[in-house]
Amino acid sequence: MAPDLAATNSSVCTIAPWLSVRGSANAVEFYKRALGAAEVYRLEDPDGGVMARLSVGGAEFWVSDESPDHGNSGPASESGASVRMILTVADPDAAFVQAIKAGATEVYPVSEGHGWRVGRLVDPFGHHWEIGREVGDEEPVNEKTLNPAETKDDLHSTSNQGKTATLFLNFSRQKLMEQYWVRLWASVEPLTDEQIWWRPNTASNSIGNLILHLNGNVRQWLVDSFNRTNDERNRPAEFSAEGGLSAAQLIEKLGATMQEADRVLVRLTESELTAPYEIQGYHVTGLDAVYQVVEHFGLHYGQIAYIAKSLSGRDLGFYRELSETGRAG
Repeated sequence: MAPDLAATNSSVCTIAPWLSVRGSANAVEFYKRALGAAEVYRLEDPDGGVMARLSVGGAEFWVSDESPDHGNSGPASESGASVRMILTVADPDAAFVQAIKAGATEVYPVSEGHGWRVGRLVDPFGHHWEIGREVGDEEPVNEKTLNPAETKDDLHSTSNQGKTATLFLNFSRQKLMEQYWVRLWASVEPLTDEQIWWRPNTASNSIGNLILHLNGNVRQWLVDSFNRTNDERNRPAEFSAEGGLSAAQLIEKLGATMQEADRVLVRLTESELTAPYEIQGYHVTGLDAVYQVVEHFGLHYGQIAYIAKSLSGRDLGFYRELSETGRAG
């Protein structure tokens, strides 16, 4: 029989997660803004990295830079996070809004089901958080009332088999929000403003141009088209810009658009996917529009990652798990 650890230790037995991230100092500041975290302990190294012990209402967790040599990699270096943080608070709606305003991205909104009021988001460093509280025993929510985009956790459930529209939207959100966007952010965040606007020649685009271009494309094809709002995109200006916005401002601008796009993907229905739209002079269906955005974002995210790696000489490590065997796991 295993010993009762809580009974055999003089202090209370707890488990504290330790989050590995890229850019630990920025992560600590984000968790302060997003979650109201307080620093309990902080140790800085000469390279600007931070090891910090944070507390949110007495619930503690640790944050530090990833260290692949010691087996610690952040979500940006892997195929997403392997664990999910669950933060229980008195007012999940207010806490959720605060985190979104600080820069987190909604995965699914706060709603009630299975005895909880809870929402899910991903922070800029790739870690997923569920913010909620228990509301008492309830009957399981009927599958027809579930959020139609519950992310990849539910992709293979029996209730979703054959629901092509749901599978398509789930996969599109996973690629766009949990992979491409998170990795783009991780590629760009360490760069200087000078590097962001560097061009190898006049015929090529800078990272800054590509971010503006992605912002315009996502807003035009997803946000404005499905929300039926005015399309005010100026595509030529995306490529002619030579500065004016810092790296942080560019990421904030694109991040805001990605949040709006994610809300669109959450609510899309099968009828909207098959409906006709005119976008950028093209006559397409809603499915065409979603597919175009995901494919287009993946193309330019790859260019951004290549430029970032060329400028920094840094291994981005997005597929490090395949290095030894050629297979994940």
